[in-house]
Amino acid sequence: MDLAYSIGSLGGRTTGSFEMAPGLLRCGTHRIQLLVRCSSLAGFLYCASAALIAVSSRLSRGGDRRKPHSVPILISVALVLVGSASAVDLRVQWQTGLSRSAHAYGAAVYAIMSLQIFFVLTTLVMGLYTIALWIAGKLDSVRRTTFDNAMLFWFYTLGQGLVGLLVVHGFPRLTGGV
Repeated sequence: MDLAYSIGSLGGRTTGSFEMAPGLLRCGTHRIQLLVRCSSLAGFLYCASAALIAVSSRLSRGGDRRKPHSVPILISVALVLVGSASAVDLRVQWQTGLSRSAHAYGAAVYAIMSLQIFFVLTTLVMGLYTIALWIAGKLDSVRRTTFDNAMLFWFYTLGQGLVGLLVVHGFPRLTGGV
């Protein structure tokens, strides 16, 4: 029994492309393709932000303590990318009409997204703090503990974001629900 049949047997109605329970996704084929593209975009943005952090980590390790002036710029761009990835994912779920109060699936999706947004906001604070320390001259290639901790948390946020995207967007496709 696939997910679409299960959802339809809960008293839902058929919309032409798949069955749904009241309050669940109201998608046609073109909206599902948009969901796939936007979730792929969010995953790409998460990975691009982590790549920029890895590049800034490599640049900040060197003999000259203050040479890489591009590190705060790379961190700033990575902050924009990680925030954009979370915003894209939230917007996609919001546009589908998924209700967190109508069904347990919607509640689970919004719980996963809320947790991810919390970690993204924490990453933003840590990134801004790292930039402030770099600009103040208290962070360099020798004294980089703050940067290393922010980088580890950033990679954790990336991993959690990708797993969240996989669970929210991949699981329904894997079970045949979308």
